[in-house]
Amino acid sequence: MKTIHKHALHGRVNKISTYERARVIHVSEQHNTVMVWLEVNSMERECIKTIHMLGTGAEVPHGMTHAGSAVCAGGQYVFHVYEEDE
Repeated sequence: MKTIHKHALHGRVNKISTYERARVIHVSEQHNTVMVWLEVNSMERECIKTIHMLGTGAEVPHGMTHAGSAVCAGGQYVFHVYEEDE
């Protein structure tokens, strides 16, 4: 069954417990925290997904796909969220 799960991002590298083939569908600031929303199928196997949160100007590590960006603090900061390629 497909559902939407929400996860808070803290720091540059985030390990999220989710399901295989989960995909980021939205990135935004909520209550002063960068959040990601994933569409998941709970019938898939559980796995750990690695998501990177980078500030503007940061070097993007090799093997990453952009998943979205969040404008924070009224536009003072923008964080860019990348998933490790599978």
